[in-house]
Amino acid sequence: MNSKLPEAQAETSEVAGDPGTVSSFRSAKPLLLAVFLCAASLVLAAAGCDPLGTDRVEVRFDNRSIGQNVVPTDSGDETDRLILEVLTLNDGVVTTVAGTIGQGRAADFPAHDGGVSGPRAIIRLSNTTNTDVLNPAASDFEFGADVRLDNTSATSGSRDDGNNVFQRGLFGDSSQYKLEVDLRNGDLKAICRIKGGSGAVEVKSEPLEAGDNYRLRCKRRGNTVRLQVTPITPSGTLGQTVETQESGQIGLLTFPLSVPASVGGKLWSTSGNIAASASDQFNGVLDNAFLAVS
Repeated sequence: MNSKLPEAQAETSEVAGDPGTVSSFRSAKPLLLAVFLCAASLVLAAAGCDPLGTDRVEVRFDNRSIGQNVVPTDSGDETDRLILEVLTLNDGVVTTVAGTIGQGRAADFPAHDGGVSGPRAIIRLSNTTNTDVLNPAASDFEFGADVRLDNTSATSGSRDDGNNVFQRGLFGDSSQYKLEVDLRNGDLKAICRIKGGSGAVEVKSEPLEAGDNYRLRCKRRGNTVRLQVTPITPSGTLGQTVETQESGQIGLLTFPLSVPASVGGKLWSTSGNIAASASDQFNGVLDNAFLAVS
């Protein structure tokens, strides 16, 4: 059985009265937002440039001790291009744990809860200028993260019925890029969907195992979308990458400047708040989320 409502029903538009539209949030200073604008030779945090030789946005958690919550504070980490915030509902928290590749820190998101009032916590990335650094437009780009799903992470018909990793835009919007891990016919699979003005392309991986670490990468190269899944061994080394791909017309991606990107769950495009009626809350550990645009 498919784990969720058809995307066109669950993710088409903002729901009137959805608690997520009135949820309170505060900025989260303990997170680390790194924006590497290689093309402009501007480095806002120490790191190398992406292999595409392009702008790169990373979300990391290395500046908190293990076991500490990523607690919202009054002022957020902000570069001159983006601001990073943690949005919460129903006492949801993000907690730092050991990194997925044996070094640094990672983020542990709320455990699965399929009820209406289950805890939710999602990271929001928003533009702060008139330059949209979250929009690949017609360029080649890639995005992804390292993940480890909890043993219970998706159930049919619940309000927490998916595991969104990195997303901008909803199914019914004119444009979207989305990476998730979801139940399809009883198997957990990584799924990447990229939609533009000419159409949408979706790629699914082979089945994954809850409790195992994986490095997930979704790449657009022209009209081809490639999904790469690399297992991470218990010792922190990378295994053999398995790639699946699909091709089709995509065209230009366009977003209103105000539409945020999210890590760990779904946000409404209009308000930017948590989509409480269908949050697709990520349940598990997530690290090294990134977006790289050529």
